[in-house]
Amino acid sequence: MRLTPTAEGFHAESPVAKRRLLIVDADSRSVRVLEANLTKAGHDVATAADGEEALATLEWWLPDLVLSETRLPKVDGYEMARRIRERPEWESVAFAFLTRDRSVEQRIRGLELGIEDYLTKPIFIGELVARVNLLLARRAPSSSGPPRASRPSLPPFGAATDATMLDLLKSLEVSGKSGVVRVRNGHQEASIYVRQGKVVDAEAGRLRGENAVYRALIWDRSAFHVELAPVDRPDAVSCTTQALLVEAMRRVDEWSRLCNQVLPLPTVLILDEARLRDSARTMAAEVGEVLRLVDGQRSIAQIVEESPFDDVATLAIVARCCAERVLLPRPEAREEPVASAPPSSLTVPISRSASELLKSWPPLVRRH
Repeated sequence: MRLTPTAEGFHAESPVAKRRLLIVDADSRSVRVLEANLTKAGHDVATAADGEEALATLEWWLPDLVLSETRLPKVDGYEMARRIRERPEWESVAFAFLTRDRSVEQRIRGLELGIEDYLTKPIFIGELVARVNLLLARRAPSSSGPPRASRPSLPPFGAATDATMLDLLKSLEVSGKSGVVRVRNGHQEASIYVRQGKVVDAEAGRLRGENAVYRALIWDRSAFHVELAPVDRPDAVSCTTQALLVEAMRRVDEWSRLCNQVLPLPTVLILDEARLRDSARTMAAEVGEVLRLVDGQRSIAQIVEESPFDDVATLAIVARCCAERVLLPRPEAREEPVASAPPSSLTVPISRSASELLKSWPPLVRRH
């Protein structure tokens, strides 16, 4: 373990007062780069090569922030984080992962441990320093902390992948900022309202609250824009932001799994009348609510968007009905349309008998 004290009179380039950082990583080259740049940013930096050494360091040198890899010799990053969280005398220590592990499961595991941030390599040094400063500013006492205006600002817009959106909402939480995150995905739009770092409401089409956040996170070709401003709205999201993001990541993972099992989302579906009759008695009422949207005109994506249920639950119903051949892709239009038939006959609407069968489906009983 190496301590690198800042020289007397060193001018800190960071707006955050000089703080103690402990870097834990078995990769010596990565440690040298991090140590040099965070020291240059005005922090006192110590290093450790594994979790056991890091825990021993905390016994006599208490850092303000531990920045750790997840994969470590002897004691891994997750076990180290758990032990730190168990010690009341280490309650003031912020903890963040900086790792090459991008898997959804490990990101969720980190959030469940209560870590403040989960960063993935490679990362630009400027972004890393800004994120570290945000964490430290959030942890700093208000009396000695820097003026709010001097804190690093959040990016106003960007490409919204699930990881980027997760990082954005975590950054808002860490910085305690208020504002609205506007997300656009083609013709679809969502708004996520954050007050003092906590997600309090969201809107996406007919969805509101948690389900609207989950929808915005599963969009894979979207862009976002952040409007920092006071938010005066009633709370429609009851859980903490951390709990919300943990559940969101589970749903992103489930959505990805279902997308690999079902036809492409732009596929227009039709009902197989015979199979629908055979399966009707054993199908749940929720299935009927989704099948009512199948009219030979709507795509899978449109069915999901207009469904009364959340997106993952709807896609799961569609995937099962496709697997059982109750739902089929609409046949492609012929290159030479039949002269005696109107243009609308090139699509396949629900037949009269199928439509009547769906009308007789037991209504959905909503549970509160």
